[in-house]
Amino acid sequence: ADISVIARPSILIPFAAATADHQSANARGLVEAGAAIVMPEARVTPESLATEITRVLTNPSGAIKMAEAARSVAAPDATQRLVTMIQDLTGARV
Repeated sequence: ADISVIARPSILIPFAAATADHQSANARGLVEAGAAIVMPEARVTPESLATEITRVLTNPSGAIKMAEAARSVAAPDATQRLVTMIQDLTGARV
């Protein structure tokens, strides 16, 4: 969420031991939007990471497209949405 709100291209390396591989699931939305590159932890080497970083940094128009894609899936009001949902479910108002 933070990456999309600040509209930055990203290279995501989901933690392989995360419960139910939730980090890969979280990354999928940004990848599908074209905002991120995902690299499975088991396949990351210094060289492969350097290649991906170089690919983003040497392609300004591609990086801009990734940033725009990130912005397109951003939810800057996510906290307020969650509060509203909880209030609706519980009937409580703060």
